Amino acid sequence: MATLPEFDLRNVDKLLDYAHATWFTYITNFPTLEPLAAAQLSEEVTALRAKMLMWAAPLVGAGHFDEATIAKIKEGFGNKDTPSDVVALVQLYRSKWDSVKSICGVTEEDLSRGALIGPAMFGLVSRRDQAPTTVTDGSLRARRAWTLLDRAYTECRRALAYLRFKQDDLDSVAPNLRKNPGPGPRPTATEPAKPPTAPNEPVTTVSAPTVTTPLAVSAPALGGNSGPFMAKS
Repeated sequence: MATLPEFDLRNVDKLLDYAHATWFTYITNFPTLEPLAAAQLSEEVTALRAKMLMWAAPLVGAGHFDEATIAKIKEGFGNKDTPSDVVALVQLYRSKWDSVKSICGVTEEDLSRGALIGPAMFGLVSRRDQAPTTVTDGSLRARRAWTLLDRAYTECRRALAYLRFKQDDLDSVAPNLRKNPGPGPRPTATEPAKPPTAPNEPVTTVSAPTVTTPLAVSAPALGGNSGPFMAKS
């Protein structure tokens, strides 16, 4: 990518930071839970962390998990570390799931639940530690962070589309983050085949209508109340 003309390598260097920022601003913008619900969620997160750590010990002995990784997770304590540990453990189990799912007491439901309540609890604790902001402010920060991530990721996909053209594996190397196609050229409709003309029949030439393709519109500058994109695809 660094050798491609007009490609800004900062799109690669900052991609992980943009992803972390987007994730953080998103989960800290969740609706506020009632006190009772928050207490129950905290208990559930703590119990799930304990269960996954308990089964991690024999999996370390069997060579499936790295001992140093589990030791690092065990060092965590406090309201923020506990949900962060759950997120890390879910990812760890997922990475080895085909090998460990039949030899441990952690279930698929545990992992799905941990992937849901870990970020939710982390966001709840983070909101408590921050100065109060309005929902509008939080939503705007999340959209700005997403815009930075989307722009950088789209540039990386453009570079990979060129570099991996022969392999034709762009979507497996860097899947599209959007449910709908992003900005760029759209495939044009194929012109229907014309029926053959009869012999000696004069052929009338009809000029095809001119199709005007709208120019791509660049995303607006960050700030204000505008969304991250000018128009829907």
